[in-house]
Amino acid sequence: MRIFISCILVVLFLSSCSNEEETTKNNISSADWVQKGTKFCSNSNDVIAFGAINLEQLLSKGIYKSELGQSGLLPISMIDDYKKVLFTELPFYYTVYAKPELTKLPRITILARHKNRERLIKTLKKDLSINKRSTAGALEILFFDRFTIGIGPSDLVLMIHDRISEKEIIDSIEKSFEALESKPENEKTREILEESKDLSLAVNIGNIQDMAMQTLLKTDTSSQVFDSKIAIHLSFKDGKIELENKNYLSDEILAWGILEENSKVMLSKLGAGTPAAAFLANINVSALEDLKEKYLENGIANTLQDSGLDQSLLDLIPNELAVIEALLAKDGVQSYTNGKMALAAYSSDKIHTEYSAFLGIGANLAPLLKTELEPLTGLFGEVTLTDSSLAIYTSSNNGAQDQSSLLRLSPDLNELGSAPLSGFIDFDLIPLEESLIKESKPIVALFSKGILNVNTTGSSIIVTMHDTKTNALTQICNTIPGIIIGSIFQ
Repeated sequence: MRIFISCILVVLFLSSCSNEEETTKNNISSADWVQKGTKFCSNSNDVIAFGAINLEQLLSKGIYKSELGQSGLLPISMIDDYKKVLFTELPFYYTVYAKPELTKLPRITILARHKNRERLIKTLKKDLSINKRSTAGALEILFFDRFTIGIGPSDLVLMIHDRISEKEIIDSIEKSFEALESKPENEKTREILEESKDLSLAVNIGNIQDMAMQTLLKTDTSSQVFDSKIAIHLSFKDGKIELENKNYLSDEILAWGILEENSKVMLSKLGAGTPAAAFLANINVSALEDLKEKYLENGIANTLQDSGLDQSLLDLIPNELAVIEALLAKDGVQSYTNGKMALAAYSSDKIHTEYSAFLGIGANLAPLLKTELEPLTGLFGEVTLTDSSLAIYTSSNNGAQDQSSLLRLSPDLNELGSAPLSGFIDFDLIPLEESLIKESKPIVALFSKGILNVNTTGSSIIVTMHDTKTNALTQICNTIPGIIIGSIFQ
């Protein structure tokens, strides 16, 4: 058991503390550590993703302050052993590498700060079998089955890899250490790492686009249009979970204008009453049309067919895609939709569910929908179809809003519609009992509401808990011992 959990700990985290002299020698300021992390995470065009893990916060919230940590299900003494040899108070930075040819699994590297090299190696030996130990300059290299650790005087780099040669492993680890002393520093990467929360993940859109160009179109051309990054930060706070997204986009992408300013206009299109969940969308279809003409003039299907992809992959493209694109190309996307949508679900008893749906449509779609809906009209409470919209309400109780039938939302949902893509779910109202697996029900029961807002420069998902005073991760981990014990004795 200790060996198994050690592997997980070594891959995901690691920690800190030796004697006072050693700790002082290897200590580093937060600003200097972010600078090192920035260089580590931006040292290659093969880095498709990177991020940070704030282990100290996760351990405190999820283990040391929760019933999971007190249950005896986890070897706390073992975790403490690793907390004596690495700095868990500093974030662990990681990168994901991938080559265009995609012949090998992505490679993951993790940067951490240790307090004493020999103490760290001694701790690792207690739990893991070292296949080989060698030196490369000032580095100690420890080889395991599917990962390797390079340990410098102050830092370590752990690399999770496919089966590659020993030379490739050493070269890669050495390059990671060399990057820590390099001069170039990516400003966007630094900002992302400075804003890292409990867990952070960033994706290099430019590098992925270049890799796709090399794989699909067999070209080495690099485009700066997609020289952008998307960052996601997850944090567990008292009474809520926050998933924040921030987009670092190029000026050209920002100018696309695919999303409108907000979706408030769609609130009036929801059904009357109190929804248990809703989703609003306000998309600029005209901008989407321009984007297609600029970057996919021949359509997705034709572009893929001309890409040089292996025939086995091309055979996976549905024939209907080309037909759909031909229909859209004839009169344009706007002849089928205007990009506006309002969907909602209602439940007065948490057993039965009613729905409302409003779609902005184009003149070409209206006659097609009329033919399909006519035989089904009697199944709905209300159906209204015009050349520009389709509205369906499955129940007259939640039909179109008017002076006597109003939309009723709780005060904490005032932000609904403040972004072009916006939605929520009320866990106290939505029928989830039948759709959830048994083990997840105690966790879902902790949640009150989930709120989504998405715009061009960023987005957020906030899940609030019924208990507003206790950290959300602590609450979740408090339920785990009961779930495990219940599954054992069921």
